Amino acid sequence: TGSIDIGANGLLSIQPGTTLRFDNRADGWSYGLYVPDQAALYALGTAAKPIRFVGTSAEMNWWNGIEARDRATIVLRHCEIAYGGKNTSNNLLASLVIRWGLSGSAPTADIQNCEIHHSGRKGVEFDFADFANTTPPVFRYNNLHHNTEEAVANVNAPPLDARDNYWGDPT
Repeated sequence: TGSIDIGANGLLSIQPGTTLRFDNRADGWSYGLYVPDQAALYALGTAAKPIRFVGTSAEMNWWNGIEARDRATIVLRHCEIAYGGKNTSNNLLASLVIRWGLSGSAPTADIQNCEIHHSGRKGVEFDFADFANTTPPVFRYNNLHHNTEEAVANVNAPPLDARDNYWGDPT
């Protein structure tokens, strides 16, 4: 019933098989998971025990999503991210947002074997305004479908190698 803010220099490691359900507040705000400067999120699920980040209701825009900023590290394996993309005052416009911040450094992102679906906005947004010292995200073997806008937006970011992902259609 609340957001998870890892806190600067913090680490959140989530065990395989865990489900996190985020609620939508009656006043129009909603909750999410935030990975700020120099914090880290390791969600290392398995094929048999995926980690799920979903809303308490299976409705698009139900919760904000996951957002990583600045020099954060985010590693997602065998995760489901669904029903996010709620637009709030912090302009979170996707179920999963990897974005630069005030430090001018971008997060490190490694996202593989995840299912990202039913976002009320974009499925994933990479937005690195200053990527001179940025390593391109690893983004492989993901299943992206039923997102209202584009499945992946790569804004101001280094080129994204997005091969070997499923885009919601066999063609």
